[in-house]
Amino acid sequence: MIFQKQAVNMVLAMLLAVLVSTAAAASFDQPPPGGPAGPEGTEAAAAASGWLTYLELQPQQLEVLKKEKTEKRKNMVKLRAQMESLQIDLASESTQDKPNLSKIEELARQMGELHGRMIAERVKSIIFLRSILTAEQKNKLDAQSLEFGGTGFRGGPKWQKKGKH
Repeated sequence: MIFQKQAVNMVLAMLLAVLVSTAAAASFDQPPPGGPAGPEGTEAAAAASGWLTYLELQPQQLEVLKKEKTEKRKNMVKLRAQMESLQIDLASESTQDKPNLSKIEELARQMGELHGRMIAERVKSIIFLRSILTAEQKNKLDAQSLEFGGTGFRGGPKWQKKGKH
C-alpha cells in the first residue's frame, strides 16, 4: 500500500513536470501579446518586416512564402488544438481518485509525439524558406545564424533588436 502510494505520487510529480514543460514549450507557439500569430500581430509584423527588408525578398518570393505560410499556419493550429485536448485529458486523468497509469503514460507518449511533429513542421518551414532564397540571401541568413546563434526567426533579425538597423 505504501509502495503504491509512493508510485502514484512519483507519477503525479512526473506528470506535473511534463505538463509544465509542455506548457512552456507550447507558449512559444502562441501569438505574441497584442495580436495573432503571423504578420497580423504587432510584434510579428515588425519581425516579418525586418526579415523581409534584411533578406531583400523579391515579389515572387513573397507570394510563394505567403501561400506556404497560410498552409503551415492552418496545420499548426490543428496540431496545437490536438495538444491542448491531450493536455486536458491528461490533467483530468491525473486528478482522478485512482488515476489510470497506463492511460497517463499513453497520453504523455502522444503529447511527446505531437510535440515532435510540431518541431518537424517548424524545421520544414525553415527548409522551405531556404529553398526559395538566392545564394546571396542564404548567405545573409547564415551570417545572422553564425553571428548570433540559432536561426533568429523568432522576433526578426537579431540586429533589429539591438537597434542596428
